[in-house]
Amino acid sequence: MSKKREKIRFIFIACIFLGFLISGCAQKNAETKEEESLASVMGDKSGDSVNVALPGDAVLNLSGDDDSADLPEDYPADVLPLHKGCFIESVLGADGGYTIVAYSKDNLEDIILFYKNALKEAEVIAETDWDDGFTSFGTLGEYTYNIGVNASEEKKGYTALITINLFPAQ
Repeated sequence: MSKKREKIRFIFIACIFLGFLISGCAQKNAETKEEESLASVMGDKSGDSVNVALPGDAVLNLSGDDDSADLPEDYPADVLPLHKGCFIESVLGADGGYTIVAYSKDNLEDIILFYKNALKEAEVIAETDWDDGFTSFGTLGEYTYNIGVNASEEKKGYTALITINLFPAQ
């Protein structure tokens, strides 16, 4: 093989090697930036709840390992209260509305009765009852709501999952 061909072959192989090396470094750098971004949002203590400001007026409150997320101060608990003693997994507040995911250790029937009583003044559009849960959709005061209460073992030590969507009626 001629020296010129050997040089070209060497340069070609070196370029391919450098391409792989550089792409690997770029990927590692992107992963590091993503981890740093997540760490800045989540804070230093993994056990603490976190409040994250999102674009516009949206706010996301996330629970920590053992620390329930906070309901926003302006949440209309007088319209649709959260069942007592719930562990709040997350709250998304945006445009005057709220999406809440919570867990309870209480008896499922007691939680369902609590929400049926809370919805006595509601204009129910659809409602479903079954052995392991309850859902209801409608309007309540100046809000449109959707609530689900289900038996759940998703979170250790808790027996029920409660999801609430509450938004200003249009």
